[in-house]
Amino acid sequence: MDQMLAKSVPRRDHEGHPIWSLPAELIASIFVHCLPLHKNQFGPLTAPLLLTRICGTWRAIALRTPELWSFIVFKLFHVTCLTANAQSARWKDVDLFLHPTTFAAFPNDLLLPQLRRLSLGCSPLQAGASPPSPITAFRKAPQFVEVSLIKLGPSSADLPWAQLTTFFCQCANLREALSVLHLAPILLHLSIHLDCPLHVNSALLPDFPLYLHPCLTSLTIKAHPAAPLPLHAVLGSLTLPALRSLAIPVLRAEDTAPFAAFAARAPGLAELALAFAPLPRASS
Repeated sequence: MDQMLAKSVPRRDHEGHPIWSLPAELIASIFVHCLPLHKNQFGPLTAPLLLTRICGTWRAIALRTPELWSFIVFKLFHVTCLTANAQSARWKDVDLFLHPTTFAAFPNDLLLPQLRRLSLGCSPLQAGASPPSPITAFRKAPQFVEVSLIKLGPSSADLPWAQLTTFFCQCANLREALSVLHLAPILLHLSIHLDCPLHVNSALLPDFPLYLHPCLTSLTIKAHPAAPLPLHAVLGSLTLPALRSLAIPVLRAEDTAPFAAFAARAPGLAELALAFAPLPRASS
């Protein structure tokens, strides 16, 4: 804690409570230990926001303690709730959940010198609604390496893709999710969760683009159990020579030959996780 903090926080010895005899640096350290252990516990009634509402002295200490503001959770459902945050330069870990209408109103090009991880989610669009414009707030983040997109694909965010090493995507469009392999040349870990059935006739599935990614070391693809995931088409499009860990849904008969060819193009593959096929119902 710098000396500026001690000078800016008035002493309250005259109030008589023992806590006012503690130096501001020690109070700040106590504040850090008050942070919730789990992300879903953050809110106005927990640290750090609660600490800013006790008194002016505690507010001054909390606002000058960077460790309190390195992790931020936003759930924004109305444009009127959206305000620029003066603490953004301190963010290291951000969870952001937006209503589609807040995408356009979100600030552009925030300065984020310490940001390392972002989770960006969006509530589902109404039927017939146009997709939101890409969010651009996180383009200037030199240490940014990990991103999770929830109900969104890569086209929903303009990110510094060239520096990302870890990408998680939960969406309904496998083709778009895989496009990150073109966007992120040094990506190491890719996880894709398809969150709804792909009600598509396998004979009408489009061809997947060819991807040669020299760096990817782990790939996970999960799908709804009822979805006819075209693994044969996906595996046939991928060449991942550095891959060491692979987790995919159950292989069907048409997937066997493409999987063997895929494995031959990944000579370092050491870990394989396959989902089990559902057991047939016993005849009555």
